Amino acid sequence: MNNYKDIKNLQPVSVREIKDFDVIAAGQVKVFERLVEKVNKLFDNSFFNSLDLEGVRRWERIFTIQPLGTIEMRRNAIIAYRRGRNKLSGTIIKNMSLSYENGEVEVWFDKEKQTLMIKFTSLQGIPKGFEKLQEILEELKPCRMPIEYLFSYLLIKDIHNVMTLDTLESTTLDKFAF
Repeated sequence: MNNYKDIKNLQPVSVREIKDFDVIAAGQVKVFERLVEKVNKLFDNSFFNSLDLEGVRRWERIFTIQPLGTIEMRRNAIIAYRRGRNKLSGTIIKNMSLSYENGEVEVWFDKEKQTLMIKFTSLQGIPKGFEKLQEILEELKPCRMPIEYLFSYLLIKDIHNVMTLDTLESTTLDKFAF
């Protein structure tokens, strides 16, 4: 119900004939539109991946997360924090890493080094929001367990006789190993 005609058609004929009906119906339309807007906002804020700014702020307060970055990065921080509230495991760390990087991640424990290894495999360079991910993982992991992050970069063999000059020129420098 979002316009005057809907309101008018739902009323009995005797009400429609009232002299001030148009004014009353216009007021009802505004009330219903505000109600629909509030219900939609409530629905959107019921899911972490569709939180608006108000919802992000509320969950940051609840989880005591420091607000950093864009609203999308802040949503991802909330999702990662929520995923990591259980016992720390490779699966949880992988899920948290995926929520930041939107790509593939390998997670394993190197027994020789006694180190948790996280390798970002589907993109070159450091993923967006990495600092926040690193901060959350440092907070959740046992204090004695170091984490080593592995990134991939473009090497000479990846570009020589493989990439065109146009492709090479459009690739940002953070993707290359020096």
